[in-house]
Amino acid sequence: MSFSLGFYSLIPFLTLLQAVIFSVLLLWRGWREERHSDFRLALLLVLFGLIATPYMLGMMGINYLWEEWPFYPWQYFGLAIPPSIYLFLRSLVNSDFRFEARQLWHYAPYLLNFAYHLAVGMQGADFANWWQQNVDSRYLFYILLEGVELVQHIVYLALSIRLYRQYRAWIEKEFSDLDKVEFAWFRGFLFVFTLKTVEVWAFAIYYLFVGEQYDKLWWGYFADTVMTYFLSIFGYAQPPVRRIYFKENSSAKIDLPKNAPGRDLDLEAWKTRVLDFFEKEKPWIEPELTLSELAAKMGSNSSVLSQVINAGFDKNFNDFVNGYRVGAFKQKIRQPETAHLTLLAVALDCGFNSKATFNRAFRKLTGLSPKEFAAQKD
Repeated sequence: MSFSLGFYSLIPFLTLLQAVIFSVLLLWRGWREERHSDFRLALLLVLFGLIATPYMLGMMGINYLWEEWPFYPWQYFGLAIPPSIYLFLRSLVNSDFRFEARQLWHYAPYLLNFAYHLAVGMQGADFANWWQQNVDSRYLFYILLEGVELVQHIVYLALSIRLYRQYRAWIEKEFSDLDKVEFAWFRGFLFVFTLKTVEVWAFAIYYLFVGEQYDKLWWGYFADTVMTYFLSIFGYAQPPVRRIYFKENSSAKIDLPKNAPGRDLDLEAWKTRVLDFFEKEKPWIEPELTLSELAAKMGSNSSVLSQVINAGFDKNFNDFVNGYRVGAFKQKIRQPETAHLTLLAVALDCGFNSKATFNRAFRKLTGLSPKEFAAQKD
């Protein structure tokens, strides 16, 4: 059996090679650092590699799969891509997220297709070829599978966008410094997911009007190669972040138990208590202060404190804490003893954790950049 690696087979080969290398790296790092999201990303890269493999083998002249194992379930891995992306994103924002048997329903279309093709393929090549020509193609089962994949992409993309929006709302209520939990990587991942959805739908529409052309599939695999390289390189390059325990719909209002502290809270009394605590203890100096940590220091719970800050001060936790940091910066920058310091040095001394966070918070709360404010001072 001879084969050749030509122009059309090179692109899917690079996809497979990249997927294998970085899957191993991610599995090793995930095991070593207990980063469960790395396992999910490794699975996703493997799926991209498996999608490219049949086309690569065909373009290399290796037809063994088609000749000896027709109708076996070595295709349609695309059915597993959308749920794998969504579950990866969930593991990214929740360090406790683990695989559970009930999650298998997300893969029901792929598993049913796998069982169907395996059952037919095991009957032998002659029967499988007859079935494909007289049953599967005649009753358009393959069209049904492609339709399911199209719907999957829309549904799971919508779920992923909703997850991101809920997560964004939650971190503003829970964290005073968003720099390490904001996940610009999450937005990049959503962008790739959107591109993948557009690719799948574009090819489906093209084939509907023009018909399936094997050589034109190359452009789809080229797009998959670009996505695979982006996901593998940028995914592996992400630095370790603090453990996060976000759960979907956790941003919804919490109904406290009857005996919970603050169930029938006196809002004005709680506002005074919070203001006194911030004035005396200056908790905003801690760069990575969270709502849960502040509640523990005040002998309360995060649900009560969140209600007080949101309703009493009409702010989320992030803006409330950064307001104190910005106020401290304004005071210190006017003092002679800070004249020799840079703006960033003063900001770090006031509880900010990075230049990006400082600039963003300062402009949001004052309408000015730190440099513009400093120039006014002069």
